[in-house]
Amino acid sequence: MDAKEIKEALYDVYAICDQVEERTELCEKMDLDEGALKNVLKMNVIKFLAYLAASDGVLSWKESRFIGELMDIHMTPSILNDLIKEQNIYSVEFEEDTPLILQIFVSFDNALYESGVDLNIEMGEALFGLYKVLSKGIVEANGRTTETMDSNEKVDVQTYLGMMRNYVDDNTQRHQCDLIVNFKKDKNTNQRDDLGGVKAPAKNKGKSTSVKAPSKKK
Repeated sequence: MDAKEIKEALYDVYAICDQVEERTELCEKMDLDEGALKNVLKMNVIKFLAYLAASDGVLSWKESRFIGELMDIHMTPSILNDLIKEQNIYSVEFEEDTPLILQIFVSFDNALYESGVDLNIEMGEALFGLYKVLSKGIVEANGRTTETMDSNEKVDVQTYLGMMRNYVDDNTQRHQCDLIVNFKKDKNTNQRDDLGGVKAPAKNKGKSTSVKAPSKKK
């Protein structure tokens, strides 16, 4: 998956934000200022990518560049490490907390559905699709694929996307049953006791090209 494809997926969701903001009565109802949706989206996406960057235990320059170039911000492994610690991003609490942008999108979906207006797209579904693309993109930025990704990465991708999938399914009024995909893991793979302190394999010994990621907080 190339950078252009990932950016196009992001810009498609930006366009949805623009469509929503054109309906000023809904924005006023939810007390959203102009441009607020994009800002919330950017903030939530950066945190999601930081969460996955920490999954293998190392915050690499490749991951930092991927996040920085995609979101048009200055990013280094050290900055990423500080962000994860300050915002408590690599934690069970974070992965169980529905991102604000998804809550807003689903609320707009329902408001439009109730008013009989159709944007010809489910906003919650569109956001879920973007997060799937982003998860694949940051894994590939490290030279891996969804088949060869680190075991912690696989668990974390499934956990976070599963949380989002369930929220969309449970809260979108017009959601179609045949779109439901079950990402829930069984009880054994859902246990977190053996994941919090896993250390990453040694990388780039003798070079300051990466930063050890914080262990997941329980």
